[in-house]
Amino acid sequence: MKTCLLTVAVAAALALAGCDDSPKVDGMGAVLDPMLVDETQDAQIDSAIIRQQALFPYHFVTGSAQCNELGNRDLAVLADHYRQNPGRLTVRCGDAGADLYAARVKAVTESLARMGVAADRVQIVDVAPGGDGMMSDRVIFIIDYKAEVKSLESLQPGPMAAPPQGGSTTGN
Repeated sequence: MKTCLLTVAVAAALALAGCDDSPKVDGMGAVLDPMLVDETQDAQIDSAIIRQQALFPYHFVTGSAQCNELGNRDLAVLADHYRQNPGRLTVRCGDAGADLYAARVKAVTESLARMGVAADRVQIVDVAPGGDGMMSDRVIFIIDYKAEVKSLESLQPGPMAAPPQGGSTTGN
């Protein structure tokens, strides 16, 4: 009987230990509201999705035109944005063949339509988010050029002393 009561007491103590209702505190001693923290993080994630405006192959079920859970979430955020703001959505082809890529674009277009986004609000493209960038040989040229300029600057004597104030450089 004592063993049974002890077991129940230990189980109850462990169960209560898992129910920590104490407030969370940040490094500065401020009490954090978990719901407010979650809402802030969600808003930041949504902002990043909208800024990027892109779906990558990892947003789709492998070998399929169907969005996975991440793709559906990002597409829902983008649909909310496109209902208010027209824009361009990048759907990256990656290593998908032409047929699979076309099926993905069609699936995305249909999903946006089901979410209330008019077709004329979104242009779907396959470009690098943020632009095409610069060719690597051009980047290497610029880096080498800057290094050469810096090397030449180190060979130059220091700046010349400014003439004394007062208008005369002869000292009279």
